[in-house]
Amino acid sequence: AILSSSGGIKRPDARTIAFAITSALLFAAGSVSAKAVYDQVGFLSGLVVTRIAAAATALLIITLLDPLAGRELLSMVKKSPAKNKKVKLRHAAALAVLGQSMGAAGFLLVQLGTARGSAAIVNALQSVQYAFLVLAAFVLRKRAPQLLKENLQPKFVIIKIVALIITAIGLMLVV
Repeated sequence: AILSSSGGIKRPDARTIAFAITSALLFAAGSVSAKAVYDQVGFLSGLVVTRIAAAATALLIITLLDPLAGRELLSMVKKSPAKNKKVKLRHAAALAVLGQSMGAAGFLLVQLGTARGSAAIVNALQSVQYAFLVLAAFVLRKRAPQLLKENLQPKFVIIKIVALIITAIGLMLVV
């Protein structure tokens, strides 16, 4: 079962499971290939090469698999916001820049860890982010309840804690 963002429990269908397995395989292959690139050309050159390849691949996949999405991306770049939406747009842009900056810093640290150590261990340790997400949802529950839309009823908190304990056990087995 998968916990949905609304807090309910929902059974994934076969397509969802196939996407999850494919995603896991592709991320694993990407991590192993990134480690090989870093070993060959060093961190900075490897980072630049892998990011350019990732961006080009993502754009190609988006435009080939869903031409409508490609056109939508293009229209987003061309659109100018309405005057009455500029304040909301600035606020959203500031939040987006902050969030993307933090994500970029995390990504760089993961890549640096991969370059210097084991790709398997670095990726296993990424699961710690779920502990921080649960903690952030708990801290922000009163101030911004709609931000993460997490259900923090005791039943669901217990399920999340058990999932984190299982993840910690898995990490201990890997490390």
